[in-house]
Amino acid sequence: MDNRWFAPPSGDYDQRTIELAAEQGLKTVLWTVDTVDWMKPAPSTIVQKIAQKVEPGALILMHPTASSRDALKGMIQVIERKGIKLGTVEETLSPTGSILLGVERLPFFDRIGMHLSIRG
Repeated sequence: MDNRWFAPPSGDYDQRTIELAAEQGLKTVLWTVDTVDWMKPAPSTIVQKIAQKVEPGALILMHPTASSRDALKGMIQVIERKGIKLGTVEETLSPTGSILLGVERLPFFDRIGMHLSIRG
């Protein structure tokens, strides 16, 4: 896997963090919608939050939890009903293209295997 993205743990970063990531050839990226799945909410709670908050250009933070796993199908259905299609994080953050939901495999996300983002 050729990783080009760095998401700082807990979203905690400063200019030096961005510079160090860049020295490693990584672009720093943050999420715009947090599922708060680490608190183990009901999957329906996650789906409802996504339905309310998701919009083109959004990046959805998920962790390898049962809550996210069980909410994933509903999340995708809600997003597709809004006319947003699946795509990659790279496509989501590029300046051209159509409205997409990015799906990117990240090393720490082995069980669920996805990092979701929205493009518009």
